Amino acid sequence: MEKPWVLLIIGAGKSAGYAIEYWAEHAAQYGAEVWVVDRDFEHLFQGFGRHSAVRYVQGDASDATFLVPILGSCKWALSLLPATMHAKVAEHCIRLKVHLATASYESAEMRALANQIEGSGLFFLNEMGLDPGIDHASALALLDEVRQRGERVRSFESHCGGLVRLADCQGNPWQYKFTWNPMNVVRAGQGGDSLWREAGQLQRRGPQEVFEEIRPLVLEDGTWLEAYPNRDSLAYVDAYGLQEADRVLRGTLRRPGFCAAWNRLVQWGWVSDVESWPAHVQTYGQAFVLSTGCAQLADLGLDAETQSRLAVLGLDDGQRLLPSRIPAECLLSALMPVWALGPEDHDEVIMVHQLETHSHRYLSSLVLQGESSARTAMAKTVGLTLAMAVEIAVSEAGLAPGLHRPMSAWWYSRLLPKWKAMGIEFKHSCIPLPA
Repeated sequence: MEKPWVLLIIGAGKSAGYAIEYWAEHAAQYGAEVWVVDRDFEHLFQGFGRHSAVRYVQGDASDATFLVPILGSCKWALSLLPATMHAKVAEHCIRLKVHLATASYESAEMRALANQIEGSGLFFLNEMGLDPGIDHASALALLDEVRQRGERVRSFESHCGGLVRLADCQGNPWQYKFTWNPMNVVRAGQGGDSLWREAGQLQRRGPQEVFEEIRPLVLEDGTWLEAYPNRDSLAYVDAYGLQEADRVLRGTLRRPGFCAAWNRLVQWGWVSDVESWPAHVQTYGQAFVLSTGCAQLADLGLDAETQSRLAVLGLDDGQRLLPSRIPAECLLSALMPVWALGPEDHDEVIMVHQLETHSHRYLSSLVLQGESSARTAMAKTVGLTLAMAVEIAVSEAGLAPGLHRPMSAWWYSRLLPKWKAMGIEFKHSCIPLPA
């Protein structure tokens, strides 16, 4: 009997549960064993239990002396570590002849390894999660369908958000809770200028302006949302074949009113991750005065909705001590009691593609609710998506080695049916435009 090969899942955080569960159920048919490494499995076991077919190895994946010997026994690795750690894992995988898949954007560091990956005969797959990942496959399928009808795309927008079911936001005027890395939410919009195309012209907004560029969006069921621009929408012009489009925009979705209130925090400097509060500023109230010039929120003359969202954070509390000299860490501490996902809460992933030609407007939308606070829609659309893509790569013969992204009909023709079977399905509509 042939010895089983090993698939290693690195990281057992919020997105890992569905990936582990899926491969625990499918490994045997591919002659594989599943190993998982992380420092702590408590959160994973609470939401997904312990699978008898999985080997759990406790340790620090950032420590090469721990990780490398384990990787050396593997054929495939799925990295669900923070994106900044993938390049180092990739270097280990190249040296040890291990195939690799991640849900993260393909970084410059990863691209620099492309020749080594191909030369080693390895298959590396990136951008295979929700956003990026599901966005690529679903958008390209829609674009190809429209082009096959002979229509020219003149406008393309794609927006995605990790939200929370409205019924679980009672008493929370933000109508938002943390469904992924909280500090990454606080830092949103700070990764450089946002770029997109509007009326054929380049648009550029800095981090201080991005939450002022709000686009309203209405789903087919009448749900209102708002979108703010992502960092570089123009990176998708070539990837999606949108050279002739007058508008190309990718954005992040929030509930109406969120961005106006968040923009206040941006303007006041509360999202900065640089040590900014001087030593004499000890309380939230003192920091509030320093950042706004006013002693109380009520003195700022804000509209009622914005004031209600900011009021629940208690930023003008003169008795509450700051936990840090870094504003973003202080803001996160204020947000946690309001935005923490409760044990009975259900998150909601929404993705929308809007496409216009000269004759039609197309809308393609995904709305997926989580099963529980552990078995979230975010975990499903990231972890399960990645696990299924690796299954495709394992089962398909003759895949070319090298660095890959799911940017072709080959990928979406295989992925979309698998997602649909698991409840990850887009709804489509087409509206004729006036001649």
